[in-house]
Amino acid sequence: MLNTIKKIIAKETSFEIPWSTTLQTIDGERVCLVSNVQASDDYPIVCLIDYGTEVGCDSYTLEGEYDVGVASGNNLMPIPK
Repeated sequence: MLNTIKKIIAKETSFEIPWSTTLQTIDGERVCLVSNVQASDDYPIVCLIDYGTEVGCDSYTLEGEYDVGVASGNNLMPIPK
């Protein structure tokens, strides 16, 4: 089984994640907007989040809120220049 998985992985195409050059979380994590994931009406924006040792997936409001009305380090913000 492991050899089969190893062979499959060797044949797979890997892709660079197109991290945003304009948005990040308030805590400073990189984000990548994902357009082909089903989102909810209340949280229509879906992002991959670079947590350093893992990549997470979070949903946001159109205003970039992780949780409506709650101050959170996960909220989106423009990358400072």
